[in-house]
Amino acid sequence: MRSGMRKARVKELLSALGADARPEITEEDSETSATTKRPRNDNKSAMLTLFGGEYRAEEPVTPQMELSHDRDEKRVAPRLDPLDWWRVNETKHERSTQLARSYLCAPATSVPSERVFSAAGLILNRLRSRPHPDHVDQLIFLNKNN
Repeated sequence: MRSGMRKARVKELLSALGADARPEITEEDSETSATTKRPRNDNKSAMLTLFGGEYRAEEPVTPQMELSHDRDEKRVAPRLDPLDWWRVNETKHERSTQLARSYLCAPATSVPSERVFSAAGLILNRLRSRPHPDHVDQLIFLNKNN
């Protein structure tokens, strides 16, 4: 019962706040604003005359469009440095660049792999020298995820 009253009160406050935030428009204002507004096409043509062929309205690039552009691009020669290629093309492939930074990077240290080898050394000793490989994997997994 109280939650229903609270919801009604919140709706009432929001509607009052929305009414206060919106300015009232009179008939005179609407007539003058209609005559003073310019169509959007004039702005584009002004930009074109100002910047010429350099001006281009950017459309939002969808992930599908970016992926199709990635597929259409020429393959990179194997002798080129991939980091240089990403630096040059990161503006064209924004989403792909973010993914590459997240998933194609190498860890800065080899400590995690060394810890796994040391855990395997502790698990496999002279008393447990011939366990099944699946059991070794499970024991290492359990040891490292405590």
